[in-house]
Amino acid sequence: MTEVTLGIVPYLNALPLVEGLQGMSTVRLIRAVPSRLTDLLSRGEVDAATLPIADAASDPTYRVIPGISIGSRGEVGSVKLFHREELEAVRTVRLDPASRTSVILLKILLEKRFGLRPAYRTGPAGEGSDDAYLLIGDDCLFADPGGYRALDLGAAWTSWTGLPFVYAAWVARKELPGLSRVLSEARRRGLAVLDRIVLDAAESLGRDAERIDSYLRRMMRYDLDGDALEAVDLFYHHAADLGALPEGAAIRLAEADSPRGH
Repeated sequence: MTEVTLGIVPYLNALPLVEGLQGMSTVRLIRAVPSRLTDLLSRGEVDAATLPIADAASDPTYRVIPGISIGSRGEVGSVKLFHREELEAVRTVRLDPASRTSVILLKILLEKRFGLRPAYRTGPAGEGSDDAYLLIGDDCLFADPGGYRALDLGAAWTSWTGLPFVYAAWVARKELPGLSRVLSEARRRGLAVLDRIVLDAAESLGRDAERIDSYLRRMMRYDLDGDALEAVDLFYHHAADLGALPEGAAIRLAEADSPRGH
């Protein structure tokens, strides 16, 4: 594989995907929040990125690497709506602008599952006096809810649909021979050393190792198989109904690389 620049989210949930890429001479890693990765890929500043699934279908030239995602089945832990009162009483929601996928997922759940029509505002959590706020990533995973209740969006989606949810996938600007094999092998290596990843992350972040272990081992899933692809299609369908994505949005899978030596 020729030299590539890859964009990756700076969150714990990405560690198993990049562990096997560390030190590779042909790979340069750039870490950025999901919305920033979308911009970097669209401008050609990275060759591939862990793009929010809402943005994976935004360009007909994009190709999704098969078999790999950042997702969950049930509780996700790192994507939550914190609300002051009962969910039915929520009238205003402050949105975390870091991930378009999480924002759209929240709107689908509030409007289509719970029948709510709150007003949405964008900005950091804690600004203003909104009834609820969306928080994602490591800040969410370790958040102290204080007097707030929490709706875990992964759990709410799976309870409603019976499907996993896909938050992000590796997306390339075009077909890149060899990339699928490299990324699949990196995932395999990362999942094989989860114990070390957990301990290193707990030490570097000063966080509870048991919480990180439960998150990476029990909550997260890293495949992009039949039911995950079905979940993406259903997400796109609901998002189109809300006008958040165009009708007919669909991901285009890259061609899988042949095993090394074939």
